[in-house]
Amino acid sequence: MTRSKSLAELQSLNMAFVIVEPHADDAFLSTHGHIVKWMREGHSVHIVTLHMSDKPVRLVEAKAYADKVGAAWTGHDVGDGKPTVTLPTGQLILPLGIRHPDHVLARQTLETAAAWFYLDMPYALVQQDGELVNDLLRGTEIVSFLKPHGNKWRNFTIFKSQASYFSMYGRDEQLKKASFEMIVKRGSRRLEHEGV
Repeated sequence: MTRSKSLAELQSLNMAFVIVEPHADDAFLSTHGHIVKWMREGHSVHIVTLHMSDKPVRLVEAKAYADKVGAAWTGHDVGDGKPTVTLPTGQLILPLGIRHPDHVLARQTLETAAAWFYLDMPYALVQQDGELVNDLLRGTEIVSFLKPHGNKWRNFTIFKSQASYFSMYGRDEQLKKASFEMIVKRGSRRLEHEGV
């Protein structure tokens, strides 16, 4: 049985983190603060972009972001198919799988027993998704929760192809105010939900 390490255990190791993003901006939106923190602590970060889009420029943007934060990067143009990719070695971190079909597919296809999951931003902030978020988080343990530094938003200019997306979600105010990141893992025991 593979056991997922706790954050305290990892802090004493030179750890490798492998963050899978279905789209070029998912690591930025959901894990930027963690990437910066882990790099400062001497850990390595590898961002794996599963390009599920009709815009090739998004792979270029993903690589530019990884370069800017000092992370290794691999891009895969998987189109609309199931992502069957070879992942680098390290602590695998996948999207929790909130709403967007590409996020759900990435989790369902690549999930392992030791995988961690990041809270998909901005989908986790959409009120109509509250029950889904609760269901996905049920039975998990928080590995890390942080509020990234405000300078995170300087990096959004890398994602020029997504400018209308960022403005749709009110990047300047709404996203900044609600900007937090959470990474979870499967709990040591599964909790049953009985409408409580």
